[in-house]
Amino acid sequence: MKRTALWVLAFIMTGFIAPATAQNILSFDVPTEMCPDEMDTVRFGINSSNNIQVNEIHTALGHSETIFLPDGEECNGSCSYISPVTFEGFDPGTKIRNVNDIKYVRLNMEHSFIGDIFIRITCPTNKRATLMRFGGSNTSSCYGNIPNNERGWLTGSNVYGGTYFGSPVDAEDSYYPCDATRFGNRPGVGWNYCWSNNTNSGYQYASGDGIIYRSGHSTNGYSIDSSNVRLGRKFYHPDQSFQSLVGCPVNGTWQIEVVDGYGVDNGYIFEWELVLSPTLAPIISCGPESYDVIGPNVQQINDSVFTIASSPDIYHDTVIDYTYRVITNCGDTIDSVGPLHIYPKYDIVVDTLVCDGEPDTIVQHLSSIHGCDSTVTTNIGVLYSSETTISRQTLENDLPFGMMGINFYGPTDTTFMTENVSGCDSAIHFHLDVYYNHSVDTLRREVCDNQLPYSWGWLVFEKADTIPITLNDMHGADSSVVYVLAVKPTYDTTLKDTTCANIPYDIGGYTFADSGYYTIPLVATNGCDSIVYLDLALYPPIETFVRDTVCENIPYEIAGHTFADVGEYTIPLVSASGCDSIVHLDLSHYPIYEKYIYDSACHGTGVEFYDEILFNSGTYVHNFSTVDGCDSSIYLHLVAYAEGLEAVIQANPSIVTVDNREYKLYNASHHSAYGIWTINGNTYTERQLDMRYPLEEDSIPVLLVAYSPEGCTDTARTNITIDRAHITTPNVFTPTQETNNLWCVATYEIISTELWIYTRSGNLVKHISPDEPPCWDGTIDGRACQQGTYVYTLLYTTDKFPDRVQKQLGTILLLR
Repeated sequence: MKRTALWVLAFIMTGFIAPATAQNILSFDVPTEMCPDEMDTVRFGINSSNNIQVNEIHTALGHSETIFLPDGEECNGSCSYISPVTFEGFDPGTKIRNVNDIKYVRLNMEHSFIGDIFIRITCPTNKRATLMRFGGSNTSSCYGNIPNNERGWLTGSNVYGGTYFGSPVDAEDSYYPCDATRFGNRPGVGWNYCWSNNTNSGYQYASGDGIIYRSGHSTNGYSIDSSNVRLGRKFYHPDQSFQSLVGCPVNGTWQIEVVDGYGVDNGYIFEWELVLSPTLAPIISCGPESYDVIGPNVQQINDSVFTIASSPDIYHDTVIDYTYRVITNCGDTIDSVGPLHIYPKYDIVVDTLVCDGEPDTIVQHLSSIHGCDSTVTTNIGVLYSSETTISRQTLENDLPFGMMGINFYGPTDTTFMTENVSGCDSAIHFHLDVYYNHSVDTLRREVCDNQLPYSWGWLVFEKADTIPITLNDMHGADSSVVYVLAVKPTYDTTLKDTTCANIPYDIGGYTFADSGYYTIPLVATNGCDSIVYLDLALYPPIETFVRDTVCENIPYEIAGHTFADVGEYTIPLVSASGCDSIVHLDLSHYPIYEKYIYDSACHGTGVEFYDEILFNSGTYVHNFSTVDGCDSSIYLHLVAYAEGLEAVIQANPSIVTVDNREYKLYNASHHSAYGIWTINGNTYTERQLDMRYPLEEDSIPVLLVAYSPEGCTDTARTNITIDRAHITTPNVFTPTQETNNLWCVATYEIISTELWIYTRSGNLVKHISPDEPPCWDGTIDGRACQQGTYVYTLLYTTDKFPDRVQKQLGTILLLR
């Protein structure tokens, strides 16, 4: 059993901007699984027909600084947003020989309408090539920064300037267009866009309808995102061919320039990349010189062949890591580590029993799930079945009879199938006999109590009684007769009753219309003689007069009758004794009370209404009872003016500096008709104020009172403060000269600084901690740095705002 994996190694030369290298591919099979006491072979080899190019990445440089593109505004004195990259290390005199020496230019960005952007690339000798023309109109202060011959696109029905760059945030802060920290100016999601002179793939200009700048936003469903850069799909032909860059030196600073020529949208550049052909660098090759396999039980057969053996005494899964080493004639050592899984063999013995069979031993030769030889030995023993008969008898009075967990209610012949003590099938035959009782007879008689004592056969009863007589048969079963005598009573009853004078009284077929005492002979329902003594009385009819008063909104109810109006009524009733009666009702009303009140107030000013303070518009009701107990109400209709009125101040910036004392105030109040500013004792009514901070002040309080159309007010306050701290940094210094040989940061009212200095490609040169003076002598780890441009990042805190860390970015030109 053996499983192997094919390994491939490419020998890579290291170093920044090293020459490209054509390398042989080294391939070899390595074992990944093995059984105990097995051996496998590793053979290293070279496939000279398959060569690969390495270090191509060194002919591409990119810059990943995020750059804000304001919406057609000139910010910080410029409309052009430029990002440089610098190539170093090519042979001196290496130049762009043809348009294919520039493989492509990649730009990752987002912006709303693609037609409003102008993009061009510039080489170290200031030669330019336009990647994309400006397709918008003259609607911004930056329109003049775009050359006249670069305005307007080529014609064609597939040229669509309404397409978006990437997935932008299609919004902007119109009051602060140059401030990238504003929420309206936040970045969206960038896509890749690549321009190449290669006309065999991608999107290109052509006569009539070329597929240019279409996206998923259009009806035809084209996408302009150059998502798969390596495959070169969805690339664009530049508006101006790269032919204009032929002759440019490769070494030096290349830069990309982007101008937003339209004034109602914005965007961001996230990174850009310039990719040159690897043919601009010389090619060298390296090859393998020696090999080695490092691990247990390894034997070298010759220079490139090794064997790996596994131990025979492996009893559980084992993983051993082997190192496969190649040493090149360029001095490189390349190690690859691979795991070898060794799985054990298995010898298993199983003992089992069967019923009514033959004893046996079975040996099976199998392979484990990992392919290793194993055996399973099964020893078979024999057990035997059994059969039993059980007979039982019982009386009817002892039923049910239980057997093997089953209740029987009569005679039966049943066979139970079960297992015996050996676990084999067992049959139990069960026979049950039942002896039944004989029939039971019951004799019944009834007599009146004045007929006692009563003789019945040889039995004499002095009272009601039950007498059983029981016999037994030869099996012990019962046989009996039961004599039952019931005695019925005679009755003498005295009855006292009452009836209405106009209703006759009936009892037992006798009728009485007058009060009195009567003796009535009757036969009771049990057939025995009885006497009823009746004492009868008569109820007279009733006539009542009632005078009452209720609230006029509450109906009056009496004895199931309802009245809503005042008046005199005669009501026929049945009295509690059930006799006909009459009630004469004289009904009158108490009055109820209702009142409506209308009022208004500014929102947030409470209006007292009984035990409540009301702030919101609405209709409110107060319910109460009059002294007569009648329900009454008072209604208040309240209107709250200026609901939602809120005074809001937008100040930009809220902290000014000595060099930039201008600030803007904007009345951003909600639901306000107008507002009045109060600043240093002066009042203003404009919605936006452009102010200048006086140097003699330390803080300016700002008060804004917002007014609703009804005259209600709300107040907002803020403070504009000045940070008098400032920093001065030199642009150029010369470390090898007697003067100007140290680059230092000069500070005023600064309490802390921390400084980082980088190369143009982003490599850290120097970090100066807060405990050190913010100065640089032009060295890295004691070695002199090359002449060129460097980038610095400075973090600092001021005396006035020690908890606020501020940031400054800039460049340093080092001359030697």
